[in-house]
Amino acid sequence: MKPPKPETWMRLTSINVGHIEQLGFDGAEAWFDQPWTTGIFKRSIHGPVRVGTLGLAGDQQADLTVHGGADKAVCAYSGDHYPVWQRELLIDEFDAAAFGENLTLAGLTEQDVCIGDVWTLGEAQLQVSQPRHRAGSWPASGGSRR
Repeated sequence: MKPPKPETWMRLTSINVGHIEQLGFDGAEAWFDQPWTTGIFKRSIHGPVRVGTLGLAGDQQADLTVHGGADKAVCAYSGDHYPVWQRELLIDEFDAAAFGENLTLAGLTEQDVCIGDVWTLGEAQLQVSQPRHRAGSWPASGGSRR
């Protein structure tokens, strides 16, 4: 017997997009204050969004060597992990997309997902192509939406 499809028990809690931002300033001594470019700061959007080969309409990635492209067009992350990170980082509350993800999910973690899985979300079909990797800009962002 086949297990149920993930979309029957996972829940999409937010769809998130963002633009590239330039942060930091010239002459800064601390590495986290030096100039850097990021697309990690995302905001939730409501309603349908176009999903294309290179990602969600209205979303940008700063470092295309590690984000974006056909094999990394959409980043999903389980909001089920948020409480653990809140305790670990002593942060009272995370906004949606706290980790720069495009899709915040509930009821699904890495233990439930395999490379090659295909999810149907609305009219879109998304295939898991590789494990997620933490964004190098996340530590510099402080996990904060500012």
